[in-house]
Amino acid sequence: ALPDIVPATERIIAAINRRERILIYGDYDVDGVTGTVLLVSVLGRLGADVIYYLPHREAEGYGFSTQGLQFAVAQGARLIVTNDCGSSDYETLASAAKEGIDVIVTDHHELAGAKDDGQRTKDKRGLPPAVAVVNPKRADSKYPFRELAGVGVAFKLAWSVLSALKRPR
Repeated sequence: ALPDIVPATERIIAAINRRERILIYGDYDVDGVTGTVLLVSVLGRLGADVIYYLPHREAEGYGFSTQGLQFAVAQGARLIVTNDCGSSDYETLASAAKEGIDVIVTDHHELAGAKDDGQRTKDKRGLPPAVAVVNPKRADSKYPFRELAGVGVAFKLAWSVLSALKRPR
């Protein structure tokens, strides 16, 4: 019932099958770190070429940072999966798209609307520009528990990928 869980799952499986480098970009707090560990562990066991990035709290602040995107570019990532952040990072997400990197946002924070500066930093639903925005607090979410933690969203995504691949959970 989480919005965009299906396209997120499909894109991750495609990245695994194509041996694309996947970067898990986690928030620096306990929720983000545990979700990052969970996704890196699950995807690694599935044979994914997976790396991670945790931003420096004081130097980069909260959210999907420009430094993190630069790291992804330098490392050759073709897919970024955010964990516990990304719902409000319209500009960085748009920059990732310009670099040819797909992004899946997994988050549990409220979605802040982006100002339309004429550069189309949001999609037609008002969501950040990403392949998928998996967030129980989306206005269109049918998920029964809006207060799911970021690591819970990561768990649901991992569960979905494992289920789609018919792998034991």
